[in-house]
Amino acid sequence: MKKYAVFVFKCIGIIILLLFVNYATYTIYAGQFIVDGISGFRNTNLLVLGAGNSPKSDLQNPRFTGRMKTTLLLAPLIKSGHIILSGKVDNKFYNEPHHMAKYLLKKKIDGSLLVKDKKGSNTFLSVKNYKTTYGNSCVVIITQKMHLSRALFIARCMGIEAYGYIAPPPTDDAVWFFYELFARAKSTCVLLHYFATR
Repeated sequence: MKKYAVFVFKCIGIIILLLFVNYATYTIYAGQFIVDGISGFRNTNLLVLGAGNSPKSDLQNPRFTGRMKTTLLLAPLIKSGHIILSGKVDNKFYNEPHHMAKYLLKKKIDGSLLVKDKKGSNTFLSVKNYKTTYGNSCVVIITQKMHLSRALFIARCMGIEAYGYIAPPPTDDAVWFFYELFARAKSTCVLLHYFATR
């Protein structure tokens, strides 16, 4: 019984170690592609990852408004390209691409720049859908810091010339950390399956 318990604890320890190594790998690798401006880019698209918000008000979710304000900041710098709004659509009351487009249009963003990706129900699919439509072309991904590392890692593994721009507010808290710890582990498994089945 004692040997069995030791074996179980060792396995748990190895799993925890692998989770943290995987997490750190995303952070370190993606960090080199995070930028603080896009004025030097040409033919750049923006990929804005969806965040849920109340249908009653665009101002309910700080992550949503942070991504929208960052998009407004970068949109005038696009020489030629599109703003891809990728997110989840569950029903007529929860439609992330629609709410993002509605917000940006109210702020006088040119509607011809906006492209809605209604099949981006998670980060992997948002990136995969971008690659399907735009290939490996240059893109700047907009989302919060911890989420950005995962999105960039996935995009770069797929061969996309992806960069990231951090949107407010900060997400360096324990809840986000543990969410990303397991989300990145899941992404690694999804990526391995993606490449194995190509």
